[in-house]
Amino acid sequence: MINFLPTYLQVEKGLSVPIASAGFGLVFLVGAVTGPMAGVLGDRFGKLPTSIGALMLGILGLFSLISGTSLPVLAVTIVTMAVGFWAFFPVAQAYLMDSFADGTMGGDLGAVKGMWGLVGSLGPSYVGLIADWRSYTLAYVGLGGCLLASLVLVTAVWRAE
Repeated sequence: MINFLPTYLQVEKGLSVPIASAGFGLVFLVGAVTGPMAGVLGDRFGKLPTSIGALMLGILGLFSLISGTSLPVLAVTIVTMAVGFWAFFPVAQAYLMDSFADGTMGGDLGAVKGMWGLVGSLGPSYVGLIADWRSYTLAYVGLGGCLLASLVLVTAVWRAE
């Protein structure tokens, strides 16, 4: 969803190219601060609860972005979505590393990151296909559904522990 954010903001929200590009840049500015903070929160409160919180923020931000109309609201929703997006990955990867055996940690992490990259490449393909077929909004709603499914799965893993 991040890759198509400038196009989404232009096509679906009617923003100019400079403003849409600034929204895209805001995602990465937020990420520079969020990643380290998420790691600290994961260490303090647990990696899975922090992952769940990150997914909830990402979902809230995404659906607020879809329904938002004014520039200030869109800016807040982009920040919320970006916090959720950037907070999830460090704590999820740390959780995975904790679950790997010491003797195979490097190979296990490499395999998981390879699969993660493969699955991650489906997102832009999906958004492009659905946006071309119907709209970016419909594509983002579908991604929101995927985030909700992820939230259910991570919550189930947390409860099983």
